[in-house]
Amino acid sequence: MAATTFPREGGDNPLARVIGYGTGGYPEGVRRRLQVTNAMAITIMVTAIVFGTVYGLLDLERYAPIVWINLFHVALAASVPFLHRFGELVGPLVLTLALNVTVFLLSWQLGRASGVQLSYLVAAAAPFAVFGLGRLPLTLGVVALGQGLHILAWLLFPVERAPIREYGFLLENTYVASSTAAFVVTALLTYYAFRLTARAEARSEALLLNILPAGVADRLKASPGQPIAERHPEATVLFADLVGFTPLTARLGPEQIVELLNTVFTTFDRLAARLRVEKVKTIGDSYMVVAGLPGPRPDHALVLAQMALAMLDQREELVGATGHSVDLRIGIDTGPVMAGVIGTTKFAYDVWGDTVNRAARLEATGEAGKIHASEAVRVALAGRFRFERRGAVELKGLGREHTWYLIGEDASGAGV
Repeated sequence: MAATTFPREGGDNPLARVIGYGTGGYPEGVRRRLQVTNAMAITIMVTAIVFGTVYGLLDLERYAPIVWINLFHVALAASVPFLHRFGELVGPLVLTLALNVTVFLLSWQLGRASGVQLSYLVAAAAPFAVFGLGRLPLTLGVVALGQGLHILAWLLFPVERAPIREYGFLLENTYVASSTAAFVVTALLTYYAFRLTARAEARSEALLLNILPAGVADRLKASPGQPIAERHPEATVLFADLVGFTPLTARLGPEQIVELLNTVFTTFDRLAARLRVEKVKTIGDSYMVVAGLPGPRPDHALVLAQMALAMLDQREELVGATGHSVDLRIGIDTGPVMAGVIGTTKFAYDVWGDTVNRAARLEATGEAGKIHASEAVRVALAGRFRFERRGAVELKGLGREHTWYLIGEDASGAGV
């Protein structure tokens, strides 16, 4: 297999950079497993250095095999992050096989009473974390290998047959140190694996909440596959459209168009978040936002009127940010709507009904730089906002209706 070079992964934290080394370029799930592999390699490397150093300081000549076995384990563990460039399985295979072989060799040298073979607890847990459930035959095969070597070490290496025979205090301390190391490594491995999983779940949750309202997302997670549809007796819908966008697309390249739309819609997103209204979707250069769902709020018409006025107030700032003339047509209506999640793949939260249609038609028949409002909006906001009569307008599919232009808030309370 040809070698592939992957960039380092991690932030400014040195430990994070070490744990993330070699994992860049892989998909998110694979990257998490390789980070667990690196964390396990670092922990095992530290443990082996401590064991080898202690035995070397006690009697280097007598315990030379123990020192060399631990050095061998340190070298293999240190190589693991660099092996990820050869494939996602190379590093985990080297680490788990080295652990199994090293523990077997140490059990042979010190005998089963030393407790070294308790490290097979790590060898039983590690394959699930570093290979994942997607390769269950490989995972179970490595686990079975560790169990087989554990039983074999128990049968073949009683302390009286060990090349390095230890008794009394040193043997007891070796058992305590071996068992402690096994439990600590297992606990750290489990902690780090769950920590990465929790971070991934948090990112998935944030992504889901960018697609669906929080209450709808909770219902979808609680009852996956179940239809989600609700009728809301009172809500307000707003459509905004960029005026002159079509000729603009003929002059600008795709990157510039995307950058322009991103700047404009990000500004609107900040307004929606500040006013706690629900952005539903964008369609081309059209922006749709609602208030009063998924949870009811009595000020739904008022808050979307404020949103519409704030959107118009942002025009000069958007011209400066984009370098292009940005003007808007806005339509707004209030009334009953239906809402729900559409689709099972690439699903979306959507809103429909006459109120939605009317808001869209009001936007389409409005004028640049104005907020075209229905009679229902004027009635709902009477005494709070100033309106200018537009007159009877033909709204496609709805007939002729009397409409208004929303001018601004009315501090006097006199209304129209």
